[in-house]
Parts: sequence; C-alpha cells; structure tokens
Amino acid sequence: MKFNKLLLLYALLVVGALWLGSFFLGPNHQAKVTYHLVDDYGNPLKGFFYRMTGFYVRFPGGPLTPTNCSGLTDEKGNITLSLKTALGAIGSGIKPDLPGYYYSGYGIQMTNVLGGIWQPWNPTVEVVVKPIINPIPMYAKTVHASNGNYMTIPATNTPVGFDLEIGDWVSPFGKGNTADFIFTDQEKTPFTSMSQPYDVVWTLSFSNKGDGIQSVMVPKNASSKLR
Repeated sequence: MKFNKLLLLYALLVVGALWLGSFFLGPNHQAKVTYHLVDDYGNPLKGFFYRMTGFYVRFPGGPLTPTNCSGLTDEKGNITLSLKTALGAIGSGIKPDLPGYYYSGYGIQMTNVLGGIWQPWNPTVEVVVKPIINPIPMYAKTVHASNGNYMTIPATNTPVGFDLEIGDWVSPFGKGNTADFIFTDQEKTPFTSMSQPYDVVWTLSFSNKGDGIQSVMVPKNASSKLR
C-alpha cells in the first residue's frame, strides 16, 4: 500500500510538472509574417511555394508538435502566412527540391505576446532565393584515424594541411595533396592533465582566396543539390 501511494504521488508530480511546463510555454498564439521572395538581382519571384513552420501544443502538458502553413507567392513575390504556435521561433523556406535553386529560408524570433498575438505582428522579411549557376563538386565525409578514433592534428606549432577530397592530412603527415584546410595548433602551455592549467590556440585557415565556412540550414533527409 505504501509503495502504491508513493507511485501515485510520483505520477501526480509528473502530471503536475507537465501542466506547469505547458503554462511556462504559454498557450498557442497567432503569428503572422509576410515574406518577400526575390532573386540575386532583387527581382520578385512569382508562384514560388513557401512554407512557414511553428510548434503547437495540442493539449495542456502535451508535447510540442510541428505545425505549418504554406502557399504560393503573388506577382510581387509576396506571401502572407499565419499560424498558431506556442513558441516565438518561426521557421520558413521554399521547397527543398525546387529544381534549379538552392534551398532558401528565413528564421524569425518573435519578441512577446500582446493581446493574444505574437509580436511583431505581420512583419515583412525578404528572402533571397539563389539559383544554381555553374555548380562545383562538394564533398561530405566522416573521417577517422586508422584505429577508429577521431583524427588529431599530427603536429603542433606548425601549419598542417588537410585534403578534403582524399580525407587525409597532406604530406608528410598523410596521403593528401591539396591543403583545403590549414590547421595550426599553438601550444603556449602544453596540455598535461585536466588538473593542470594549459594554454592552446587553435586556428583554421584556407589556402584559396574566397574559401571559408558558411552556416546553412539543410532540410532533414534532403540530398545535395550538387551531387
């Protein structure tokens, strides 16, 4: 009997925490955004499919589930979308597999709720949809050392190149030929143990002018446009 009472108390605490969590999230509120789709030259894009996504709580204490709405842009490249969401983080994007175009999207963070609607109400945001022109090969791979562990920079206090296509350090540290990435591990105070202070500066640079790293949003299970 004592065990059953403890189990019941635990269940009540869990249910109460879920309800309290839903109150912290707040109820679902209406959000509205106008998107203006243009190409690289600022020309409006007519008839483009565009989707807006938020997160919805279907019942108090329930999990967040994705919700979305969509439509086609008008002659001026505009589309106004509205949905109810429990969170102020709103995502959006064109069709991931739109022929001839890179995936493009826009994220917006609402600031607060006023009168039951997310603020700012119906802002207009510009989304630049980039066409695929003269694509070049791209490579994505997971690289491990021969023993199965993650690779470590083979030398300190000297630049070491890494060949992305081959997936190895350049000579004399590996089989690579082209230094796409250049890693420099400067150990001012070498690492000995977690209990001892150490000072290490790690630098990543690139061989070619214009090379670099860009953060991009990739739809789940989407294949590369440059495959």
